[in-house]
Amino acid sequence: MNVNRQSISRDPGTTTFFCLAILLSVGAWLRLHNLGAPSMWADEMQAAFGASFPLDYLARWIMQVEVHPPTYHLLLKIFLFFGDADAILRLPSALCGIATIYLVYRLAAESQGEEAGLFAAALLTGNSLHIWISRQVRPYGVLVFLFSLSLLYFLRFLRDGTEKNFRRFLLANIPVVLFHLLSVLILAAQAVILLCTTLGRRTRPRQLAVFCVASAVCFLPVSPVLLKTMLHRPDLTTPSPLGKVIQDTLGNLSGLFDFFQTGWTLPAYLVPLGLGLVRLGFVSRLSLGVTAAFVLTPLAIIILKHYAAYYFSTHLAFMLPVLLIPAGLGAAMACPFGKRAAGVLSVCLALALGASVFSKNGDKLYREDSLVVTWWNFGNFKAMARTLKDYATEKAMIVFNDPLLEKATDWYYRQEHRRSFMAAQGLTPQDKQATLHVMDIHDNFSGLSDVLERAKRGGNFLATSRAEKLHIATLSFPRFPITAIDSLPFTVTYTAEPDDVLARAYALKDVGLKTDGSRFLRAARYDSPGVVAYCLENTTRAPIDFIAVGVQFENTGKDNQISLEYAFDAGPPVRKLLTKGPDTRRFSYDTIQPPGEFRTLHLKVEMACRQITAQKVEGNLETLLVKSVFVALCDPQTQGPCSTGIMDWHNKMLQASYIAEYFLQSGPEQAFSVTDPSAATSHSEKAGWEILSPVSDDRPVLLHVNLRSAGQDLVFYPRVGGNSSIRAFQVGPDGAQNTIMTIPGIPGHWSPVAAQYPLPEIQGEMFIELKGKQAQLWRTQDTVLFSRDSYRVP
Repeated sequence: MNVNRQSISRDPGTTTFFCLAILLSVGAWLRLHNLGAPSMWADEMQAAFGASFPLDYLARWIMQVEVHPPTYHLLLKIFLFFGDADAILRLPSALCGIATIYLVYRLAAESQGEEAGLFAAALLTGNSLHIWISRQVRPYGVLVFLFSLSLLYFLRFLRDGTEKNFRRFLLANIPVVLFHLLSVLILAAQAVILLCTTLGRRTRPRQLAVFCVASAVCFLPVSPVLLKTMLHRPDLTTPSPLGKVIQDTLGNLSGLFDFFQTGWTLPAYLVPLGLGLVRLGFVSRLSLGVTAAFVLTPLAIIILKHYAAYYFSTHLAFMLPVLLIPAGLGAAMACPFGKRAAGVLSVCLALALGASVFSKNGDKLYREDSLVVTWWNFGNFKAMARTLKDYATEKAMIVFNDPLLEKATDWYYRQEHRRSFMAAQGLTPQDKQATLHVMDIHDNFSGLSDVLERAKRGGNFLATSRAEKLHIATLSFPRFPITAIDSLPFTVTYTAEPDDVLARAYALKDVGLKTDGSRFLRAARYDSPGVVAYCLENTTRAPIDFIAVGVQFENTGKDNQISLEYAFDAGPPVRKLLTKGPDTRRFSYDTIQPPGEFRTLHLKVEMACRQITAQKVEGNLETLLVKSVFVALCDPQTQGPCSTGIMDWHNKMLQASYIAEYFLQSGPEQAFSVTDPSAATSHSEKAGWEILSPVSDDRPVLLHVNLRSAGQDLVFYPRVGGNSSIRAFQVGPDGAQNTIMTIPGIPGHWSPVAAQYPLPEIQGEMFIELKGKQAQLWRTQDTVLFSRDSYRVP
C-alpha cells in the first residue's frame, strides 16, 4: 500500500494478463467443479429454508430464528427461480469467490506492484478456507467479495484523498453492512484507521464525521436484527473463559491459511506474510497500520467480549484480502527473477495450493456423499433422502426424531420425487396393519426408545437398518380403527403416542408426528388441514344422555385453527371451531347432544397451520399440535361417576397446561408482597430460588403482585400436589375477582418442577392464592412473573 498508486498493465498480450487468466481459471475450477456435492449441511439448510419462505414470513423468521440480516436470503430467492439444486444455491458464493481473486490481485497490484498482485491472487486461488466458503450456501463468500471491493476504494482513498474514492468507499460499505453482522468488526477497524489518519492529518475531520454518520445510516435497516442478536443471544451475552477465547482465536487464525490442516500450507502463507509485513514496516507504515487495524481491532473486540461460542475460521475469513496483500509482497520479494518468472511461479503456487486441497481432507468438497462439517454432524441429508424411497409408501408412517433432520431430508426427497414424503403417508379404516419407520441419528433412538421397548414386548418390532448416518427401526402394529362402547359410563383417551394413534385412529391424512420431547400430532403441510379421525361404536344400544369431548393442544401460531367435526351414523357432520391461535389455553372442552339412539359416532380433528408465526429453523408447523383427544359418554343412570371422570380429566389438563420445563432468568419490573406473612413459610431447593407455601391446609397464602408496566408473554412457576390448589386472579373495579388460571392438585401426583404456566397480558395488580400445604410458588428474590424472551438459567 504505497502512497502512490502503482500502474497496472492492461495489455492482453502481457505475461501478467495470461498468468492472471490462468489463476482465475484455476480458481473457477476449484470453486465450480462438482458444485452440487456434497450435501448441504445444517447451516446451509437453514439458509435454504429461509430463502424458500414467503417474504412476510421471512421477515418474522429473521427476527425469531436467524442472526443475520435477510439480504443474503433475498439474493438466494432470485437464484431459486432457476431451481433449488445445491449447485444453483451455491452459485452466488462461487461467483463471488472467483471475482474476489481478481479483486485481491487489484488490491495488491495497485499498492505493491503486479508481481505482488499475482502472488496474492495465487495465494487466494488455492486457499482452502476460501474455496470452502465459495462452495456453500452461506454468506461468507459474498461478504469477503463485498469487503474486498470496499477495501479497494478505501485504500485508494487513503492514497489520494479524493472525494470520488471516498464516496465510492462509503457506497461499497452499504452491501457489506446489509449482508452480515460481521460488518460491525469491519467498520470498527475502518473507524480506527480513519481516526488515526485524521489525527495524523492525512484525512480530514469532516470525512471521519461523514463516515460515522453514513455507517450509522447503513446500520438502520439491520438494527432490529443487530440489537436482537447482541442483546438476546445467550452465546453473545454470556462470556466464555478468556483462555478458551484466546485458544479458539489462535486456532481460527491458523485456519485462515490451513483450514484442512495439511501441515505445509500454513508456513507457505506465514513466511511470505512475515517478509511482507517486515518490508511494509520499512517502506510504508501506513500500509502496515492498515493491515494491523483490520486484524487487531476485530480480534480485540472478540477477546474483550469473551466470545467463543459459534466462532470459527469462517468468521475471520474477511481478513484474507488484507493479509494477502503483504503476503503477496513477501512472495514477490522472494522471487527476484523478473515479472515473467513471478507470473510462472505464481501459477505454480496456486496449483500446488489447489492440489493440497485434495491431499488430505479437502477432497470432501467434491465427493457426493462426503461430510465437510463434523462439529455439527447430522449426517448426509442427500444420501438419507435417497433411501427414503424404500420406506415412503402409502401404508407406512415415517417418524424422524428431529424436525430439522426431517425437513432437510425431505428437501432432497422433493427434488427427486417432486413431492414431500409426508404427502404419501396416511391410514384408512381398511388398513389392517400400520407400519412405522422410526428414524434417528442415534442408535438408541433418543426420545422414542420407550415406543421401541413397548413394540418389542408386544411382538411388533420387525427390524433395524442403517442408511448413511440414519438408524431406522421398523415397527408394525395391528389396527383397531373402531372403538367399542361396551358399557356406560364410558371414557377413552386417544393419545399421540405413535403406537396408540396408528392402532386406534380411524383414519389419518396429512398428519405428522412430533416426537422430540412430548408426543404430538401436527399438520404435515401449511394451509392444508391435517386430519385424525376416530370412530366409536355404541354396542350397548342404551340411550346416551350427553357426550363430552376434550382436546389437549398447543396453539401458539397466529390464525392457526383446530376444528372438531362429528357425525352420528350417516347423519350430517357438525363442525365446531375449538381454538384459533395464538391461544394460551392448553385444552378445549365441549359437550355434544346425541340425537337419541345411535350406532356410531365419528369424530374428526382437523389442524390447519398458517405460515405466519416464526418459530424454528425449519418453519412453524409445530406451533399447532394435538396431544390427546378425550371422549366421555354418559347415560342418565351414571351421570355422577361420569362427571367424576370428566372432572379428573379436567384437573389433569389444568395441571398439564404448562408450556415448558426450565427456569427463566428475568421478568418485567415488579413488586410483590404476602398479605399475611404468618400464613406462609419458605425454603429453597435450588440456588437463587425460594419456594413459598402455606404453613397449614386451612390458612391460604395470598401474594399481591404489582407490575409497573404492561407485561406480555409472562409465565410463573407454581407447583401443586394432593388436594391443594393455586389460583391467579385480578380484582375488577367492582371488587369482583376475575380468575385468570386455576391449577388443582391431583392426589398422589406433583406437577413438575420448573413448569412454566403462561399468563395473558397483565397490567397493574394481580393476586396468586395458594391453598393447602402442597401448593408452592417458586420465585427468585425479586421476580415472580418471568418473561419468556429472557434466556434460561443454567
